[in-house]
Amino acid sequence: MHVGLIYAILAWSLSFMEKKRLLRNIRYILLIILIWLYALLTGYTPSVVRAAGMITFVIAGKWMNREANIYNLLCSSCLLLFALDPFLLMSAGFQLSFLAVCGIVFIHRLILPLWEPPNRILFRIWELISISIAAQITTFPLSLFLFHQFPNYFLLGNLVIIPLSTLVMYSGLIFLVTDWIPYLGWLFGTTTTIGINA
Repeated sequence: MHVGLIYAILAWSLSFMEKKRLLRNIRYILLIILIWLYALLTGYTPSVVRAAGMITFVIAGKWMNREANIYNLLCSSCLLLFALDPFLLMSAGFQLSFLAVCGIVFIHRLILPLWEPPNRILFRIWELISISIAAQITTFPLSLFLFHQFPNYFLLGNLVIIPLSTLVMYSGLIFLVTDWIPYLGWLFGTTTTIGINA
């Protein structure tokens, strides 16, 4: 059976499991396994491991019918990851990734209300700008210490990179499902490749 078809069947079966109470436990276990399989496929890079740890706690909270608190998620995922690999603390990728998340969680909510854009498009742009500023505030001291430089074009870069990476991600997901369809698979495969190389 083709890989795209397997992904489509898997997505459908996971949504079907949510409707059946008896299968909910299996669904959550499968989701956690799939998340960590993805982390394995990406080589357990620090930023992916941090994200996988946080998502695992979100799923565990939903499993127990509890709302996830972002501050608890940060601390819990940090404790879990350090328990698995204490030397992760020495990884620059983990440090920068974790500091960026801390900036987005703690500082973004203070920056966002400083300006109220008149329309939805400007609000989305302002939201991206405020997220970039929040992440940069917490990461720039470490960036200066490790790399001895400051990313001058971080605002301009993030306004292009964040939407582009989102489009590439969705295009890649659609490609996984449609790659067995002759022309559609080629179209999304080419689009994903161009987006990654851009």
